[in-house]
Amino acid sequence: MTVKNWQCQDCGKNYPKTTNGFCSSCGGLVLPVDSVTVTDTENILPPMPYQIPKGQCGLGILAFDFSGSMNEAAFPEKDLPQQKIDLIAQAFDTAMKKLSNIANAENAYVAVIGFAAKAKILKFMKASMIDHTHDWAAWIYKQQLNLLETEGDGTNITEALKLAREIYDCALKGDLSKFGFNDFAPLHHDIAIGDDVFSIPNIRVFVYSDGKHSIGEFINYFENATLIPRAPNVNGLICAYFGSVEDEGFESLYQIAGTCPRHGIKGIIHITTPEMYPYIRQLFHMASAASGFCAQCAKEARFGE
Repeated sequence: MTVKNWQCQDCGKNYPKTTNGFCSSCGGLVLPVDSVTVTDTENILPPMPYQIPKGQCGLGILAFDFSGSMNEAAFPEKDLPQQKIDLIAQAFDTAMKKLSNIANAENAYVAVIGFAAKAKILKFMKASMIDHTHDWAAWIYKQQLNLLETEGDGTNITEALKLAREIYDCALKGDLSKFGFNDFAPLHHDIAIGDDVFSIPNIRVFVYSDGKHSIGEFINYFENATLIPRAPNVNGLICAYFGSVEDEGFESLYQIAGTCPRHGIKGIIHITTPEMYPYIRQLFHMASAASGFCAQCAKEARFGE
C-alpha cells in the first residue's frame, strides 16, 4: 500500500513511507497521518510478611512473551508493518537508552525475563551499566530466537511469574545478593489514597503477552503479594495484553494484574490499536517517581494530568 504522508505519533516527524514502522528520531510509531490520534484509556479497561527496608533504589521487572505468535501482526485489521514483538523491541530500545542517562542511574535496576515454553532471566543490571549505543531492539529479537530454539514454543506464564516473584520478594527484603547486587534497598514513595498516606516501595513488575498459558498448570504466584499492608492485590504488577478480549489469555492476565490503589482499576492495558503504543512505552518508566499502577497512571504521566 502506498501512502503519501506518514507521521510519528509522538514527535510529529513526517515520512514519505513507513520505513520499518518506527520513528528514527524518537522511536515512536509511524502511522498514516490521518490516523494519528490519542485515545482515552479509561474506557478500555474494565499485608507484607516482613519488614521492608527503606533506601534509594528502584526496580523494574520486565517479563516478555517470546512465543512464536508474537511474530504475528500487531494490528491485523490495519495494513501496517508492525508485529507484536516489534512493539516490545522498539519500546524497550527507547527505554533502555533513556534509563542510561537518568539521574541516580546507580540506584535504578532492571531485570528482564523472557518466556516461551520455559522462562529465564536474560539480563539483570543497574541503569548505570546500560550501554546507550547498543541496539537493544536487535537484542530482543536475538533473545526471542534463542529462547525458541533452546526451550521450544509455548506460553509458560506460570514460570515467568515464579521467577518474577522470586526477584520481587528478594528486592522487598533489600537483598539482591543472589542476583549479584549487594547494595539494594527500595526507595519508597508516599501516595495519598483517600485520607491516608501510604509509603510504597518503588518495585514494579510488567508482563507482556499475547496468549493464554499453555504449559502445565497455571499458577498465579502474585496472588497474595501486595506493596501496602492489609491492602490485597496492590502488588505493582501491570500487564500489556496483545490479543482479543474474548480469548482466555486476557482473563489470565486480568487475573494476575494488580489493582491500582489510586484509581481502583486493574493494571492491564489491552493493546488493540496503534494509538495504544505510547502506553507500552510509558510502562517502562512506571518504576519511577510517578509510581504508577495502571493505564490511567500512564495516561496522567504522559500528559501531566
